[in-house]
Amino acid sequence: MPLPEGHAYAATMARLMRIFGSQFEGGTPPAVVATAIWHAAQHPDPPLHIPVGPDADVWVEARERLSADDWVSTMAEPDDERFIGRLADACGIDTLDGPSLYARLAPVRTLARDYTAAWCSQDASRVASLFEEDGTLTINDGVTARGRAAIAQDAQGFMTAFPDLVVTLDRLEPRGDAVRYHWTLTGTNTGPGGTGKPVRVSGHEAWTLGAGGLIARSTGAFDAADYARQLAG
Repeated sequence: MPLPEGHAYAATMARLMRIFGSQFEGGTPPAVVATAIWHAAQHPDPPLHIPVGPDADVWVEARERLSADDWVSTMAEPDDERFIGRLADACGIDTLDGPSLYARLAPVRTLARDYTAAWCSQDASRVASLFEEDGTLTINDGVTARGRAAIAQDAQGFMTAFPDLVVTLDRLEPRGDAVRYHWTLTGTNTGPGGTGKPVRVSGHEAWTLGAGGLIARSTGAFDAADYARQLAG
């Protein structure tokens, strides 16, 4: 049965379809979707819903973040600009009215791949080169490394401690005007004075990018207590 003209539900669905339509321009490629489905199919208890790509992730997070009443209230917002703004706030990004997040994150994905490879290279200067000249790196609220020389020194500390250091990129997550880079580090602590123990720890860095497209500020965090336990064996 068709809805009457001007019905609130019909208007809301029309606006959602407009947003979805804009996000499909440059959206998550079919190959990425197919890979996610393949991995899910290998799982002994595959989930019924599989968000794929940053666009799907933010919608799922928004729905989980809002109460049922807030969700209904947002969907019923009569003003188009406020409607988009409220959804964007719930998703934790600047706007939903434009190209897909997958498309918007394209330059950042290249940077993230280069950054990941640099950490695996045992060349600390490669890590530092992906920061702006006056960029900063702070890990677990510790002392901030400012400038490429200091950042290279911090990176070298990990590389020396773990000669077989491997960092993998888990995912990128848009956060307002920043991007969160999620990573997993594995390695064996066989550097000078090391314990010889294997370590696997995950964490993230919140990146703010500079005008040159490099990292201007990175604020990182990981579970230091778990890291220490693994080192001790």
